[in-house]
Amino acid sequence: MSKISKNRKEVLSNIDLDKIYTLDEASSLVKDLSKVKFDESIDLAVRLGVDPKQANQMVRGVASLPHGTGKDIKVLALVTADKEDEAKKAGADLVGLDEYIEKIKKGWTDIDVIITMPAVMGKLGALGKVLGPRGLMPNPKSGTVTMDIGKAVSDVKKGKIDFKVDKTGIIHASVGKVSFTADKIKDNANYGSKVLELFSKPKITEKYDIVFDTQKRLLTTLILKKIKTDLFISSTSNFLFSSIRISFNKEKNLAKQLFSLSNIFNFSQQNKIPNLPVKTNQYKFAKKFYEKYLNKKKVAICPGASVSWKCWPIKNYIEVSNYLLKNNCLPVFFLGPKEINYYKYLQKELPNALFPLQQIKDLSPISTIIFAKFCNLGISNDTGCGHLLATADIPMISLFGPTNAQKFKPFTNSKNIVLNASKYDNDNKIEAIPLEDVIKEIKEFI
Repeated sequence: MSKISKNRKEVLSNIDLDKIYTLDEASSLVKDLSKVKFDESIDLAVRLGVDPKQANQMVRGVASLPHGTGKDIKVLALVTADKEDEAKKAGADLVGLDEYIEKIKKGWTDIDVIITMPAVMGKLGALGKVLGPRGLMPNPKSGTVTMDIGKAVSDVKKGKIDFKVDKTGIIHASVGKVSFTADKIKDNANYGSKVLELFSKPKITEKYDIVFDTQKRLLTTLILKKIKTDLFISSTSNFLFSSIRISFNKEKNLAKQLFSLSNIFNFSQQNKIPNLPVKTNQYKFAKKFYEKYLNKKKVAICPGASVSWKCWPIKNYIEVSNYLLKNNCLPVFFLGPKEINYYKYLQKELPNALFPLQQIKDLSPISTIIFAKFCNLGISNDTGCGHLLATADIPMISLFGPTNAQKFKPFTNSKNIVLNASKYDNDNKIEAIPLEDVIKEIKEFI
């Protein structure tokens, strides 16, 4: 039996092991228990009881702590020459491009975070084997692939953190230092945690006849489950939390699975996207926006995704757009909150392209669908925006990398061409899809 140190005995004497401490009490107590001469880090551990091996039970996210972590984060900015000054002024520790890419190829990873821009992502594809296992690969979802380099660097330096459930179903995250005040520790520990919603009163107090969960994410499902309802429908964890179990009859496409749930409501159109109810004024507004371009064919483009490895290189989308413009077609970009970083860059490269959601300052799904209805074709990565284009009932060209196209391809009443990276590359990297093949498919439509 190992000997208990004097400091540990003293710490244990100040803790009641049978008591559940509030966050206020714990934030104060943790300061009193520190017995070392250095400024200790304070970590938060939350056991979720999920199985991370199941894709629909993976919990991860990003949070900007109000008081930072107290740690000195070493930031590498991989940017072009015109962005170097911006990165340096924002506090980046290392700034450059090709020289650092070569160092990383040789195994160098002496940094905490990498910030880059869309135009550079093509060069980082080969670094995935080095950066991926260390959690250093930039991606738009975490805000590390952006045109606003200064803000991204500044946010990271101030205390922006990534959190992800580990293999045992626990989230570990640093929430500060012992030198922080108790109030700052509490604020950081309590900030932006969706998990805490499981233990709080539901924000929705009304009772509903039916709650229909389409997310298939365990955390979301558990939160929705708290809403008062007579019937709760969710396919999460094989209908574990659902009032009714539905058979999918071995249907592999996720969108079609969700449509099969409509059997509960006896919908007449079970295998077709129903007509979306659109207010007359919404349609007229979109029509007025396009009135200058009614004589041109329009191609809707969704260049972003939640993670970088789902994104076909942005330079390829620019080449596609230039091809469209040469053939009297108009590229119409649909950029969501995570892809807004592309806006200024694409504007500069393609001054004749349209960006309806940014121009009307509306990022709502319904606006995406309405404005897409005026387009003749949609081109998209494996992303939510692609599904919105499909809902607009326009022909689609869908680009897939490592994800399962059979399961996740958009469900549309119109023609949907799927170009899968597996046809061109054994590693299923989306950048392997040739530009020429995408343009070939476009020709069939325009």
